[in-house]
Amino acid sequence: MDEIRPELLVPEFLDGLKERAEKSFKGHSHQAFIDWYVEAEFGQYKWDFTDGPGDGGIDAVIWRKSEDKPRVIIVQYKFTEKIGGQKLAKSAYQDFKRVVEAFHQRGEAFDEFLDKVAPALRTIYLRAFKLLDGNWLTEKKAFRLITTSKRRLAQSATLRFGARR
Repeated sequence: MDEIRPELLVPEFLDGLKERAEKSFKGHSHQAFIDWYVEAEFGQYKWDFTDGPGDGGIDAVIWRKSEDKPRVIIVQYKFTEKIGGQKLAKSAYQDFKRVVEAFHQRGEAFDEFLDKVAPALRTIYLRAFKLLDGNWLTEKKAFRLITTSKRRLAQSATLRFGARR
C-alpha cells in the first residue's frame, strides 16, 4: 500500500475547498471549510454561519437531529491555507473557553454573553442554548474548536475542562 503524502494531499484539499467556495460561498474559502467540516464530521446537517463582527466567538452552529446528543454543535474555527504551518494562538483557546463557560455556567453568565453579541445572532445562540440539556457530560461535546493550524496540546486539554477523550 502506498504511503499518504501530505505534500500531495494538502494542495488537493485546498483545491477542493476552492471549488466548494466558488460553487456555494461566493469564493469564501473559510465558509467552504466549515461546510466541508460539517459534512465530513456529521453528514448532511443544517448549519448557520455566524462568523463576523459581534459573533461572540462562535463561527457556526450546527443543528442536529432530535435523537442526537448533543442536539447542537457550536463551532469556532481558525482557517489558514498554510495548513499546519503555525501553532494556533493561545488567545484562540482562551476566547473559545469564554464561550464554553458562558453556556456551561448558564444563568447570568450566559445572559452577559448574549448581551455582547450582535442582535441578529442572539436568536440563533438562544435557540442553541435551549437545545443543550444541562447535562455537562453531554453538553461539553457540543463545543468544537477546529483549525488548519497546529494545535497546542496543553491549551486544548485546558479548554476541555480536564475531560478525557
